[in-house]
Amino acid sequence: MSGRRGCLLLTIIPIGIIILYLLFSEWAWGGYVKPSLDPQYVPTAGYLQQNPVSTPAFLTVNPPPGSTINSQDRISVSIQTLPETPLGKSDEISQWTRMFINYQKIAYFKDFHVELIGGLDGSVPGYKRETAHFVLRPNLQPGLHILEIRVGKSVTALLNPAEAYSYKWAYRVE
Repeated sequence: MSGRRGCLLLTIIPIGIIILYLLFSEWAWGGYVKPSLDPQYVPTAGYLQQNPVSTPAFLTVNPPPGSTINSQDRISVSIQTLPETPLGKSDEISQWTRMFINYQKIAYFKDFHVELIGGLDGSVPGYKRETAHFVLRPNLQPGLHILEIRVGKSVTALLNPAEAYSYKWAYRVE
């Protein structure tokens, strides 16, 4: 009887681990592009579009926050690792950073891709500046849209969003 129980446990435990891994993967990296903003968030989007918040020193957003864009326009967000910011390396940033459109997390690799670029930074001898470019082309419906990036450097940023650096902005799509 205990032989069968041991064999059963040896079968169930790996299957359970695989199921947990798949569920965690979907939670951590899954998502989709939500093409329109829910009506209750339109006032927030209007305010963010008219009064864009300054982007943090390590972040570049193109087109600039508050812009009017076309439905198929490319949106890119660049994150530079700088000696004075505790962000981590660009490969860590690219792995643990999450993007949101209209308060919906978008899928990593499916809805956006990451380009890593590195080079020596002349301002700090021997320091290699690294940049992670997050590039997406969402197919958004006309109207206001809220985008957000949560820059994380480890799995704890997924489990505790307060550890991530975040920035939120809006676009009007025509």
